[in-house]
Amino acid sequence: MTRRAQSEQAIVGLSLLLVVSAGSVPVLGNRSVVNVDAQANAGPDMYAVAVQVPIAAGTWQVALRDDPTDQYDGWSPWPSDDDPAAQGRPWRWGVRVDVPGQFSTNGYWAPNTTEGFPTQQQALAANLGGPPLTFTLSSAGTVYFWMSDGFPWDNRGGVTITLVPEPSSVGLSVAFAALLLRRRCA
Repeated sequence: MTRRAQSEQAIVGLSLLLVVSAGSVPVLGNRSVVNVDAQANAGPDMYAVAVQVPIAAGTWQVALRDDPTDQYDGWSPWPSDDDPAAQGRPWRWGVRVDVPGQFSTNGYWAPNTTEGFPTQQQALAANLGGPPLTFTLSSAGTVYFWMSDGFPWDNRGGVTITLVPEPSSVGLSVAFAALLLRRRCA
């Protein structure tokens, strides 16, 4: 099998739909995915509760985009939201990315700030239009993703994480894989 065929096969295998709900444990193959909060992220079991995706060596890009199926049409409540805890709070598009021993954001990463925009649509466009996160792996590994769920106004709706091999890295002109993490509030 050629390297291009292997890469294309790997990309097809990365297309996953994960629904993450408070109190539920959806199963992906033989892995379980649970809703992650700040306490879980800080604990010893953080890798056990993360979304895990095996990836090949090479240069990868991670981007964030809106979840069109999300009932909130965005990830976090806007200050005009009915949720009292959200009043006056900036939006937080936080996603942590980690490949043990090779790469880590060392905290939550977002492409752009979401503060200072008068409307939800403007904040969404500015944040999701930001540059992707790029990292290079010298060997195959597992990438772990966590959503920032430490506060009621963080990622209230859903987040779509796009994990794409850089075309020059794997010899592909078009490559796409998506992870959809959706969190529903009780």
